[in-house]
Amino acid sequence: VQVYQTNLDLFYSSKLALVGTLAFSLSSQQLFIRVNDGWRVVKLEGFHPALESHANVPSKLTNALSEHNLPFWLSDDTANFQIPSFESPAVSSVVLGLVESPLPAFARNSLRSLALKEQPTSASQLSPRTTDKDHVLHLIALNTPFSGDMRGVRGADFACYQQARTAGFTTTFRALLSSQVQDLNKIVHYSDRETPVVNLRGDRLYDSWTQLLHDSTFNSRATIFSFDRRDVLSDNTWPEKLVWHGSDGSGVRSEGRYCEAWRSANSGAVGVASPLEGRQVLGVQQVDCSRKLIVLCIENMSKHNVDKRLGKKRIPRGEDDV
Repeated sequence: VQVYQTNLDLFYSSKLALVGTLAFSLSSQQLFIRVNDGWRVVKLEGFHPALESHANVPSKLTNALSEHNLPFWLSDDTANFQIPSFESPAVSSVVLGLVESPLPAFARNSLRSLALKEQPTSASQLSPRTTDKDHVLHLIALNTPFSGDMRGVRGADFACYQQARTAGFTTTFRALLSSQVQDLNKIVHYSDRETPVVNLRGDRLYDSWTQLLHDSTFNSRATIFSFDRRDVLSDNTWPEKLVWHGSDGSGVRSEGRYCEAWRSANSGAVGVASPLEGRQVLGVQQVDCSRKLIVLCIENMSKHNVDKRLGKKRIPRGEDDV
């Protein structure tokens, strides 16, 4: 059984895993089996608590996984609440076969050569990447389309939270939606207004959050992925390539056009959506709420700034006066 830090690391190891390989994700505590087109979850029954503790084996995940983050869902100030995070190994090390693999050495070498060979050789062929992988805002779609009834903004936020945690993210994701209680342009923390916006793979979509709010088209060499790594622009799971947002082109709520506070799938109610095929996240098109469209999630603060703020909080009182 191969063990990976997160679901994301596990999914990116697909090229190295033979059909029938078992893999375990530490972040979600799930067991997967490799099948022809990807991975399936192996359902486990029963639980037997450990009777012996091993104090000499420290766990880096204890703090991150031991709480259910109820303060986030109970707090009115969700825009500024942050979830603790922990470091995970780079996905690239899995792709290049630099972690343990069930394959023999000659096969690993072949896969490593193939991965390197397939990388673009010129900058013009490659979607721009940021130099600091943590100083970015990830924009990722939920794994299935939704009608206008998402059980309110909080229901959509909770779906973003759950799927982000399952995928191995430890930052806070919010649904990219405006409603009667919020403007979409206020979701991201002010400290990340000029932070690049990237997709699941780290390809740059926008140079900054501010650029996204100016109704700009996103990078033509990048696409938008769901949390389970599917391209929403080409995958048939989303037959309609429109994304809900309920805003005008600058992220301000569009009064009365957010499917009755995102609680209605009635064809008589309307919401604002954007045609993604035009490579715009905040395009404006009125759509009836019975249609099932893409829902996007955005980190409300980059991991870089989360770590920076947590680091400041750990400074003992009076230390700055020395």
